[in-house]
Amino acid sequence: MKMNLDFLKDKKILIAGGAGLLGTSLTQYLTSNGIRTRSTYFSRFPPKHLEEHYQQYDFTKYQDCVDATADQDYVIICAVQASGVYGVRKSPTASIQPNLNIHTGLFEACVQNDVSRVVWVSSSTVYQEAFYPIREDELDLNQSPYELLY
Repeated sequence: MKMNLDFLKDKKILIAGGAGLLGTSLTQYLTSNGIRTRSTYFSRFPPKHLEEHYQQYDFTKYQDCVDATADQDYVIICAVQASGVYGVRKSPTASIQPNLNIHTGLFEACVQNDVSRVVWVSSSTVYQEAFYPIREDELDLNQSPYELLY
């Protein structure tokens, strides 16, 4: 089913954290439908076929938040500092403060730059159990997610 994206045709969209599972899919979908999209990455490089739509930022630095959101109509926040399921199990609260800083900086920058719409994606782990760092392309939605027990 194809969505009607006419409301986005004249908009500039930023996908903050565009190199992860959701961000890459959004970038692919929007750009293939002719929507002006810029996505960001920090340490994970974007897919080669989409790299022209990406720019590197460090959202732990407020100025990067301001620079990335400047002149954008819509911002979709997918950016996180992630440690994977193993990292969460080992230290359940380690990523809370860095992610609060990233998200607070992006929200404040969106206000400063008069971004008209902001979508904040917040999700939990969906990957199946694995005892090694799992890649996005290894996600198997037919398996139960990794169970986090504290």
